[in-house]
Amino acid sequence: MTEVRAGWALHGKPRDSHEDYTIMASGGFGFTDGDLMLILSRYSLGNPPADRDSPGSLPWVAINEARDGEITYVGLTVQEWSNDPDGAGRPIAHSRYFAVPYQALCAEAISYQDLYHTLRRAPLPSAGAPMRIELSATKATEQARSIAALGFARVATAAAMSLEGPVTVTRCPELRLEERLTFLDAVAALLPYGWRTEYSAGTWHEGGSKHVRLAFARHNRANSFELDWLAPAGPPARADIAGTYLQRLRELTGGGSGEEAVARVIGHLRLMTGPVNGPEDAIRSLNEFDWHLRVLKAARQGHATRADLRRMFNSEEWRLLESQEDRVLVFGELIDAADREDIPLITRVWNEVAADHRTPFDRLVHAGAAALCGPDPDRDTSAYVAAAETLGIGDRYLAAVLEGGGTTVHARSLAVAAAQVKRRLDTDHAETFEAVVRDIPLAFALITELLDRPEDLSALVEQLKTRLPVPMGSFDAVLTGPGVRISECEIEQLAAYGANCLYDYLRVAAAYERLGLVLPAFVGWLVGQARIDAAFWGSRLAGLERAGATEQGVIDALLLGLRSGPRHLRFVGQAEQAAYRAGFLEVLRLSSSPLRARVLDGLARHLETWTWPAEPDSAALVLSLSAAVGGDGEAGGVTLARVVAAGRALDPRLSANPEYAGWWATALREDPPLRSEAPLIALRALRRSADPKQVAMLCAEGYLAGTTAGQICEALRVSEWHPTGEELLWLLRQTRMLHPSAPVHSERMDEWLRDLLRVYIADDVSKAGPRAEVTLLLLREMDFHLGLLDCVVPGGHSLGEEAREGLKEAAQRIKNLAAEGGWRLWRR
Repeated sequence: MTEVRAGWALHGKPRDSHEDYTIMASGGFGFTDGDLMLILSRYSLGNPPADRDSPGSLPWVAINEARDGEITYVGLTVQEWSNDPDGAGRPIAHSRYFAVPYQALCAEAISYQDLYHTLRRAPLPSAGAPMRIELSATKATEQARSIAALGFARVATAAAMSLEGPVTVTRCPELRLEERLTFLDAVAALLPYGWRTEYSAGTWHEGGSKHVRLAFARHNRANSFELDWLAPAGPPARADIAGTYLQRLRELTGGGSGEEAVARVIGHLRLMTGPVNGPEDAIRSLNEFDWHLRVLKAARQGHATRADLRRMFNSEEWRLLESQEDRVLVFGELIDAADREDIPLITRVWNEVAADHRTPFDRLVHAGAAALCGPDPDRDTSAYVAAAETLGIGDRYLAAVLEGGGTTVHARSLAVAAAQVKRRLDTDHAETFEAVVRDIPLAFALITELLDRPEDLSALVEQLKTRLPVPMGSFDAVLTGPGVRISECEIEQLAAYGANCLYDYLRVAAAYERLGLVLPAFVGWLVGQARIDAAFWGSRLAGLERAGATEQGVIDALLLGLRSGPRHLRFVGQAEQAAYRAGFLEVLRLSSSPLRARVLDGLARHLETWTWPAEPDSAALVLSLSAAVGGDGEAGGVTLARVVAAGRALDPRLSANPEYAGWWATALREDPPLRSEAPLIALRALRRSADPKQVAMLCAEGYLAGTTAGQICEALRVSEWHPTGEELLWLLRQTRMLHPSAPVHSERMDEWLRDLLRVYIADDVSKAGPRAEVTLLLLREMDFHLGLLDCVVPGGHSLGEEAREGLKEAAQRIKNLAAEGGWRLWRR
């Protein structure tokens, strides 16, 4: 039984009244009296005859529809004579109008006939109050039986023709009201249930409204198909749609010969509760009569689509499946194909389909376990677990997901699973806790999930001590212990249960700022492994928080050995550098030669990506580290030294750092050629934005180290720094000025600089390249200097012999240049 809230209205007039008919009372909906008068007028069956014994005599029943905003109502009007006359002595006809929300009817597939009998017996409430009635679902078999009694051909033909226009049933004088109403209801049963939002009919039509779709009458109405009750014929040839629909009804029911086949068609059409947009939609609905069987077949073969499965259960068509086994099968396929959006649908039909069957539960477990490794594991898994809790199977379900979800494989899955358990620690989830105990990696993940709840964490550890075959006493050392270092043996015991367990233990130690008690043993264990999962430990160690300076040095050294970048190096303050360096070097001390080489190689490669020379604290740490590791004579230390030397390309003032001298002395002991090659190494590493003054400083150092001009040019060419003519000329002058010991006019220095210029522009033949730019700049300067000579030797003054010879030599050189074509080139 379903309780339904219905609206109502009483149409008529008081006894002895001379007024027109009107709404005398109403309640239960938002229609005004004016609205109600329009509805009754639109679907009026006409003027009843005064006699009470003819076929068209009252009572009449009209079926109609009405809309109030977003709500569609199915209406029923019962018109009958009252016992009161009006002011002129004429009998008064009262019409009781009832309106029930369409959605309330389609939920139980209520028939018009059942609705009529329920409403007719119900007394009208007081004005303004709604009616409350109870309705039972109408059985399709009963309607099939009625259709057989009325004649399948009559009912099917009327249903088909009503899709194309009004239908009038004639020559039926013997039919009583109940039989006519049964016929109207039977016609509606052979149409999609959603057609009721368009359907209108009457048990008799006597000059009434043209909007009444199907009615009994003495004569055929204008513009209406006629159905002769005594000699029913098929739709006329012009009614193509009606003919198609009727033919399909005959095919599906065997011509209506079997009530069971008819009932199956009715059951299918009842599920078509959505809007029917024209007669073509009705034909499509009928053509999908066995659609549920096609989906069932696809489900058996494992090919059913998610869209079809969703429709099957959203539209209630799963109810057409005859066996519970078939329903469970299709439901299981829906669970397999579902995503988070489908969980409310699964929950809604679970108790009807799956409550007493193991297979849907197992499939739901599989879906929840798959969600743990999906693209959005936390939200997806939470949705499945919440649905299970709504169904009252939350504890059993979560335990099954944890045990069947492969959570020991994927670290992210572990974290999500542990988070699910954490949210339910305060509730009775005994089965879930037992699942946690049976999965040691999950138990450890749960411990890390409780880092923000210290009391719960301690309580959990105490519980697990007696349940897990793991040395849980190791946790005491980092949670509440006196500060005793963990042994390498304890680390090895934890690692035996998987890398995730050991990492979770490190996380707890870091969270309680006791990582220093654990890392020494961990380093000893790690460097002793024949094979190290570099990807796993590289990502995990980088994520450890709240490490002290010594632990930061250890972590960075390990990360470099694992071919990852250091996390802390560039952020170590001056006060923490000694501790950081000690931790870093401890890893090198314990490491094998291959691992040590990887650490040094990784540090060298990392320094090439970072502007450490421009940051004094970072530069001091890098220099002190490089000095400390460079004294072992290994190739890694030599490579690192050369990378550090290249750091002067970023800032030649690196040599002024207090740590530079110590590093330089160590580097030269291990790599003597570095003394002469250091300037070239730095020049090769110049960036595009290098300061010419800093480049000049490196060039001057190269000159003093005995580097040839050709070597300097080669280093500049392979660098990113490519000077303009003006920068090149400035470089030569600045290099000359930076020469610390020679006089300004050092011939040797000048010749070296001339060679530098000559070699650098040797291949430049462009008219706009450095050669042409330098030439023009020098000519301007020569003109400036000649002007100065004019000032020094004004008219009337004679030059000294030395000056005169110098000018003659300069003039001759200019003539030689001009004669070789240079002058003509400049003049263009």
